[in-house]
Amino acid sequence: QRPIIEVPPSRAGGRRRYLLNRVSTVTIGGGAYAFRNPPAFVPLLGWWRESSRQFDDIRHHAVRMWHETDALLEHLHEHASTAPFIARRLINNMVTSNPTPRYMRRVVAAFRTGAVDGVAFSGRYGDLGATAYAVLTDREARSSTLLADDAAHGMVLDPVVKVMHVLRALEYRSARGREVQLEDIEEVVGAQALAAPSVFNFYLAEYQPPGDALDAGLYAPQAELLTPPFVVGLLNGLFSLFDHGLTDCDGGFGYFRSRYGRNCYDGNVATTRA
Repeated sequence: QRPIIEVPPSRAGGRRRYLLNRVSTVTIGGGAYAFRNPPAFVPLLGWWRESSRQFDDIRHHAVRMWHETDALLEHLHEHASTAPFIARRLINNMVTSNPTPRYMRRVVAAFRTGAVDGVAFSGRYGDLGATAYAVLTDREARSSTLLADDAAHGMVLDPVVKVMHVLRALEYRSARGREVQLEDIEEVVGAQALAAPSVFNFYLAEYQPPGDALDAGLYAPQAELLTPPFVVGLLNGLFSLFDHGLTDCDGGFGYFRSRYGRNCYDGNVATTRA
């Protein structure tokens, strides 16, 4: 007999699973060690053929491969480390590089339950709306006392975010109403929007600057880009923005070339193309 077993959801709002009662055990070292294979949908080498079709016929296994991929993604999504990982990354990029355990627990609970302090969202596992609400409404995100008195609170801003803050503070508007283009800014400040070289971003999430921060066990991911060339490049670009507008004059961040027939010092460059 090969009964089908119903497995209840492991997370709030999760789906029930129906698993075949089949055990696949791997033994190594002459039987000294053994472990159970996880459930699989795609036939492994040596499995009994369940069809007269060729084993390498991709059409025969397409549905099985889809189920295998779906099961893996669901496993990763509901893994015990997923909620803390997402909570930490969101807090690091929006509030502080060094959240307290209490702050982390609140955000993790919001992700897992889909509710925050009695405020109901979807009530399902993986609710990013509830997660973002927990991140931005927590007292660590809204306390002016922490900002003023706690040296461990807060974060080093991403250089691209710094440039965006300055542009918004200056109420910058493109001269011709076109999309603002920051030409090759990653070569100047070390980062660029939507252009990370890998899934690990432009800096390590666990980076600790040497010195007092490292001695205190503090993290500052964005500080990895605070190298002399990038700091000077950021300052040059901001001064160019004040003096010339968004151009490439004097190390600026804009997209302006001499082929447009204009000079950085002709007295009218501040209204050039963005």
